[in-house]
Amino acid sequence: MTMDASVIKADTSASVIITTEANMERDPREELLLNPKPGTAAAAARDFGIDLTLTIQNLRLTPEERIRRLDSFIEEAKKIRNAPVVVHSHERD
Repeated sequence: MTMDASVIKADTSASVIITTEANMERDPREELLLNPKPGTAAAAARDFGIDLTLTIQNLRLTPEERIRRLDSFIEEAKKIRNAPVVVHSHERD
């Protein structure tokens, strides 16, 4: 393998990232989410307003990274839920 050869990294979610020394190329499966064929579930999700780039970002993470991200989100949600509520009165003179 030479220095400019591609390195392929796969995780258990079956997502594949192809990295070269000069640039990063998209996996063809990512293109199916970014430019879905009409009538597919991906096209319906996009048309409904779902940001499929977020799905791609999530699929690039390992399962462990996804769990850590979820745990972090849950902790932040707990902080927000337990935060004091401040009510401002807008009195007019």
